[in-house]
Amino acid sequence: MKLIIVLVCIFAVAYGQIALTAEEEKLLKTDPKCKIPCASGETKNYSHPYDCTKYAECKNGIVSYKDCPSGYKFSP
Repeated sequence: MKLIIVLVCIFAVAYGQIALTAEEEKLLKTDPKCKIPCASGETKNYSHPYDCTKYAECKNGIVSYKDCPSGYKFSP
């Protein structure tokens, strides 16, 4: 019984480290040429590379992805 519990725990830990979210999988498939240009000291919003219901916020050299308000799509 202990062996089964140990094996289940090992499998759960291994699977948890391998599993990617759908968002991570999409980012891995995104063309590297489509990276968001985000200069230090800049504050600007860019369209999300593949989802118009999201946008990329560039603030002081750091890009973070945000959701548009419900029912809205990003329009530059």
